[in-house]
This record gives sequence, structure tokens and C-alpha cells, in this order.
Amino acid sequence: MRADPLEAVKRAKRVEQAQEQMLAGHLDEARDLFESLLAEAADFPQALHGLGLCLVQQGRHEEGERHLRAALVHAPDDPHYWNDLGETLRQMGRHDEAIEAYRRALEIAPQFVPAANNLGVALLQQGDIDAAEAAFLRALACAEDDPYTQNNLGVLRQHQGRLEEALAAYETAVLLKPDFADALANYTDLLQHHPELIAASVRRLGETFDTLREAEDRSGGKTR
Repeated sequence: MRADPLEAVKRAKRVEQAQEQMLAGHLDEARDLFESLLAEAADFPQALHGLGLCLVQQGRHEEGERHLRAALVHAPDDPHYWNDLGETLRQMGRHDEAIEAYRRALEIAPQFVPAANNLGVALLQQGDIDAAEAAFLRALACAEDDPYTQNNLGVLRQHQGRLEEALAAYETAVLLKPDFADALANYTDLLQHHPELIAASVRRLGETFDTLREAEDRSGGKTR
């Protein structure tokens, strides 16, 4: 029997509605929508994955993991699914398994920045500094203007004792995303503990703003 294309469109719309509810923090409503989809098609990977994420966000990590793994049975080549499984495992303290999941995501999508970032975080938490650095630099090579990568690199550099480089990375993260609370907190905390870095930071920021002004002047005062 041929699949009904209209039914597939309706199902995709329901998935979208459930995802919107989840993003809005309405987890019970999102879970109900995903469960209704699974009642109609128990092997629907998007619903399995979405329900798994809802359960994880509600603190039901073991149940969430089961659903995330079930989604991967039906969609084994989705890097987002592997990355989300990795994040769940990392939250559960199962770092070795999380690292395997992130690496699987990167095997499928070598330029998938979130998985490279998360891999670096997990490796750093494991104390594998060199491998964490390689993961963050890999992410940076794919997306130099990603604020999360810059912040993570700053954390690594600070851990290595390379404080001025750490501060510069935090500065870049905040410039890219001014409302990035974690990067701003890291930047402020580092300066509070090392006030001798303030002058260099002010100089770098001044040079950055001068460069931006010059670029704006060359474009006739227009900015993107």
C-alpha cells in the first residue's frame, strides 16, 4: 500500500507543533503530542526522538535515553540524534558512552559543530586536554564565528593557564553574542581574579571597535 503524501504532511505539521511546545517550555503538551503520534506509528523516529528529549528535560533521563536509542534504530544516520543521545549520557555522568555518541555523529557529519563542541566538553571533563583541544579547534575550523566554540576554547585555555588567550576567546564569544551569559560570566570572573589582564583586554576591544568602524565607513555607513 502506497504512503499517503497528505498524511505525511499532516504528521510533519504535528511534529512541528510538538517541537514548538517543547521550545516554549510546555513539556507536558509536547509529550502528549509526541505520544499521540507514536500511538499511530510506534516506529516514527521523529516522535521517538522528540519524546526522548521531553523526558530528559523533565528529568526522566533513563526513559528519555530509551526513546532516543529507539529513534536511532529507525534513523541510524542522523547526527542530531547521536548528538542528543550523547548530551543525555553526559548529563547522566556516562562520559565514555557520550564521547562514543558524539564521535558517531561526527563520523556521519564531519563538520557538525555542536557534536565537536560537545565532544570537547566531555573530553575536558574527562581530563583529556589534548583531545578536547583538537575537538574545539575542529569546531572552530568549521565555524569561526560560533560563540559557543569560542567560549569553550576560552575555558580550555584558562584550564591550560593560557589566560590572555582565554580572555580573548571570551571577548570574541561576547562580541558575537552579547547576551551570552556564560561567556560574559567567564570573562568577568577571569578579570576579577586577574586584573593585570584588563589593559590588554581594553586594547583588544578598542582595536576591534576601530576595525568595525572602518568597515562601516567603507560601506557608506551601512551594516549588515
